[in-house]
Amino acid sequence: MNVQWSKKTLIATSVASVLLSGCGGGSDGGTTTTPVEAQKDALITTLSLPAGNAECVNGGLKVIAGYDDNEDGALAESEYVSNKTICHDGTQQTDQEGSEIFDQALVSIALIAKTDSRCAAGGQLVSAGIDKNKNNILDESEIESKEVLCSIGADFAPSAIINSITANPAIVAPNGETTLTATITNLLPTDKITWLDENNQELTPDVNSPEQLKVQVGSQAGQVSYTLSIETTNADGKSVIQTKDIIISIAEAPAPTQSVVLDSKQVFLPDGYTTASLTGDITGTVIYAEPATTIAAQSSQPTPNNTELVGFVAENSAMQRGSTAEEILTSSISAFASSISGKVTQTSQTILTNGDINATYKINLSTGLKLTDLLNTLINQVAVNKVGGVASTLIPSASETELNDYQLDITTSYNPADDSVVITSTLIQSDRVAAYSDLIVSTTSESIQASKDAKLLVENDTFSALDQTASKADFLFVIDNSGSMSDEQNAISDLTKPLLILYQTQVLILWLVPSRQIQRHLEGMATQMISRKSRVISNLGQVVVQLKQVFITQRNH
Repeated sequence: MNVQWSKKTLIATSVASVLLSGCGGGSDGGTTTTPVEAQKDALITTLSLPAGNAECVNGGLKVIAGYDDNEDGALAESEYVSNKTICHDGTQQTDQEGSEIFDQALVSIALIAKTDSRCAAGGQLVSAGIDKNKNNILDESEIESKEVLCSIGADFAPSAIINSITANPAIVAPNGETTLTATITNLLPTDKITWLDENNQELTPDVNSPEQLKVQVGSQAGQVSYTLSIETTNADGKSVIQTKDIIISIAEAPAPTQSVVLDSKQVFLPDGYTTASLTGDITGTVIYAEPATTIAAQSSQPTPNNTELVGFVAENSAMQRGSTAEEILTSSISAFASSISGKVTQTSQTILTNGDINATYKINLSTGLKLTDLLNTLINQVAVNKVGGVASTLIPSASETELNDYQLDITTSYNPADDSVVITSTLIQSDRVAAYSDLIVSTTSESIQASKDAKLLVENDTFSALDQTASKADFLFVIDNSGSMSDEQNAISDLTKPLLILYQTQVLILWLVPSRQIQRHLEGMATQMISRKSRVISNLGQVVVQLKQVFITQRNH
């Protein structure tokens, strides 16, 4: 029999009694028998079982225990006493003959929740060690061997415990700080939360909020990963564990971007949001926009309680809603519309360059609802990860009032290869859309997502300016090439010709314009380009007029 043993051999002590007897007799008092204890070591080892094995069809692990009779430190086949078999499909079996040896050599099996960083479908963590303190519990300090068995052939793993992890910001300057926040399902005071850096060193979270961790990154540009591990106990008293990773980018030019890590994907959000826990039958997080100033001038800004724009980021499966992103979106909105009293009307729909579907809906309620109550309904109809699932209830703020008209913007992405649907949405009362238009567009029209293991590639470019006193001036246009900016791209294209004509007609005096003045107008142009989309086209025309005025002014002088 060819057997490959693991390198770790675990030793326990068993006591066997040997009866020693001597010769003697009669009334003169012979030698009495005296029991002498001789120690015998118990050994334990593991054997991997391949798929197709008679004991585990999908493969698994056999834990074998026995006594080291010949005291050579190795467990020979003749020394086997008992064994435990743990299969990838979740089944287990213990050889009853000699099974009392496992009172000394302990085997602990914890369930691994779904979407774990090691096992997407969940599985089991098999730990083995010696009960040195004889408390019948395999303490962490006693564990000598760990084996991960991912679920194969059966769906027995519990649902995910960690719904998401958010990094704010996701791109950090060297030696900068970021805050990691986890959304954990039904977190209990007895649950064990552990944060680790990429060197597997334990980090210290906030004492009052262990699901939140503030970290300082290193000085070198690149990526750094952090791992969250949680251990809890389910209703059956079984240990359930899960780990999830998040990757932070370190760059010389950091960006105020948040990353929300879901099951298999991560979604990047623009600056301007805070996130909150969303638990239950859902994988995702609620997003709240930071209050914006009202359209009319006011001396103060609304307080954080006066949230006007909400939404969510979530990942689930198609659940028979369709086979394309458009079909899934249509089915989801139909379910939402049927659950409210009122009308839901689509006002626009766009197929983004990556195939995602973005749509805007006007919601007119016959009976008014508070913003948070409407979000509750939307989440339970669109974002939950199982048919009939329910997410945790969100409580409206004291400042909310019942309204009838809202706008919903939503982006749906579907990957049929892994049946993964990622949804990003914003919800706001209709008369406040203008105040948040930029944030809405950058959240839903420009939905950015990637694999949860993807890394942001950050590139820093360096430019050296020429001596403008002796060189001609160049114009540099920086253009956003994303799909939602197509109108602005066309406007720039249309205005290129009149700008070229302007340049050609003024070419003889162009070199007379001081470089600082050109720079100032270019900066003004850039500022105008970043202004709201509704003003971009007219602003571009104004830029041409302004440049022309500069040339005329210089010529007159």
